[in-house]
Order: sequence, then C-alpha cells, then structure tokens
Amino acid sequence: MQPTIIFSLIVASAYLLNRFAERRISIGNYKILKKAGGEELGTNLLKKYYLICLLVFPCSLVEQSILAPRIFKEMLLLGLFLILTGHILRYWAISSLGTLWSMRCIALPGLRAVNAGPYRYLNNPEYISRIMDGVGICLLTGSKATGLVYMVISTALIRKMNVMEQRQLAELNSGFSHLHRQPV
Repeated sequence: MQPTIIFSLIVASAYLLNRFAERRISIGNYKILKKAGGEELGTNLLKKYYLICLLVFPCSLVEQSILAPRIFKEMLLLGLFLILTGHILRYWAISSLGTLWSMRCIALPGLRAVNAGPYRYLNNPEYISRIMDGVGICLLTGSKATGLVYMVISTALIRKMNVMEQRQLAELNSGFSHLHRQPV
C-alpha cells in the first residue's frame, strides 16, 4: 500500500472516531440538559451547520480524486496543525463545559456564563475549532473549491446562529447558552 493511502486511511479513521465520540457525548448531555428544563434554540440552523462540518471531509476527498491537485509538504503540515489544534480547542471547550456541552443550543434559565477554559478568551471556541478542522482537511487534500465553499457557507451559518442565539436568549431574559456569553 502507498504511504499516501495509509496516511489518508489513518486521518479518515481518526476523523470518524472523533465525530462518533462527540456525538455520543452530545446525546448524553442533551438528555441531561432537557431533563434540567433546558430550552432548545435554532435546531434547523445547527443541523445545517453540523451537516456542512461533516460533509467537508468527503467533499474534499471527491475533489481530490477528480482534480488530483498538487499537495505540498507545507500544506500537509499546516493542515495537520489546524486539525490537531482545532480538536484540542474543541475538547478543551467540551471538558470546560462538562454536561453543559451539546451539539445543540440549549438555554438553561438562570444559569451564569461559563468563564473557564477557552471561554475565558473566546465566545465561540467550538465554531472556531470546526473552521480550523475544515480548513485543515481541505489543506490536507488540496481541495481549494471545497475549502472556499466550506468557508463561505460555514461563516454565513455562524453569523446567522450568533444573531439567532442573541435574539432568542434575550427573549428568555435570564437564560443562557454555552454558545452565547455575557460578562459575569
């Protein structure tokens, strides 16, 4: 087997295992949050967002197989760096939120803002981590078109989600979601 095929299989396997692990954590935390009286916000936007985040990998592989772009060592190194850094940032955010983390926007009335981990420095570390992930994947595969489409769509969805989250959380008055921070 060629080294590039082995490398691609390792990256694809790690990517899929990571997604399954995140999904499992999210489902467990979702049940806890709903049982605690959490209100779900923006389900359609979040579904679209996570679908785009999921599709970037297979789309970049399709583009790579059709166009066979030239991939430079620097692209591979930067891509790996972005993916690893994105995963570290995301799992730091997940561990900082504990059971408050979910792949859904859940507002719990009366809950104060989490000001720990990456949330001390960033409002939406998960969004940033997923952008890093997608760009890293596109660099690894040399998929310029997929990368551009991913950036445009995910940025537009993130903007819409931020506006929606702020509006809906303001309506809850005392509600809070880990995707919307206010100073403590």
